[in-house]
Amino acid sequence: MKKKIAGIGVEVGAGPATFSSVLVTLPGVEKMYAVEVCRPIVERLSEKVAEYAAGNLAHKVIPAIGDFDRLWLENNSVDFVFDFFSLHHSSDLVVTLKELHRVLKLGGFALCFDKARPDHYTPQDLDELLDTVYDQGYNIQFNLPPDLKLTRRLNGEKEYRLKDWQNAFDRAGFRSFDHFYLAKPAGGRKLTRLVKVASAVLPPALQLPLNRLLPPPKFKHKFIIAHRNRVFAKPIQNFPKEISLMIAYK
Repeated sequence: MKKKIAGIGVEVGAGPATFSSVLVTLPGVEKMYAVEVCRPIVERLSEKVAEYAAGNLAHKVIPAIGDFDRLWLENNSVDFVFDFFSLHHSSDLVVTLKELHRVLKLGGFALCFDKARPDHYTPQDLDELLDTVYDQGYNIQFNLPPDLKLTRRLNGEKEYRLKDWQNAFDRAGFRSFDHFYLAKPAGGRKLTRLVKVASAVLPPALQLPLNRLLPPPKFKHKFIIAHRNRVFAKPIQNFPKEISLMIAYK
């Protein structure tokens, strides 16, 4: 990153303010607005999560019921925006990102841990992803009828390719855009795993030229993400998904 996480931040699609509660513990972070559209999550959970995760810094977390297309904040008032798998729910990325651009100070940035599909995916490929039906296990987990045919589209999911993200950030007025594919060190043959684990201990700036020498990953499913600028990241080893990290600067 070209700038440190510091100052005033906004987490969009914050859920119970989990990441906001972690971010306020970083040196230099003054406060976090944790914006979430679901009122019961904010009212019942956010304060408890902040107290648990941030301790005596919980007062720096400001839970807010709101929409990331309409933030009740002044122009040029925040230093960074944080997204963890939320912005892909936007019905119009340009509209959403223009709102984030409006509230960011000059030089501020959006830090997005999300999912960018490969640029070669066609609109038909994206439709296929959205029309995927959740299995019974998902329905049971969320207390839904086991035989309910719920698609990802009906669940509010949207699908954007890497080029769609970059185009939206450009149109919203951001001056620069970086993308990294955060990959797990696990997987592959023994030698490949050893190389991945060894690579994961290096800073990203050193990993990038090295990882370009490794063969591209081979996926056996359709939910792949664009693997440009692959960086192996130990912290996501136990996370169920690999991650597209996008950073855009105002």
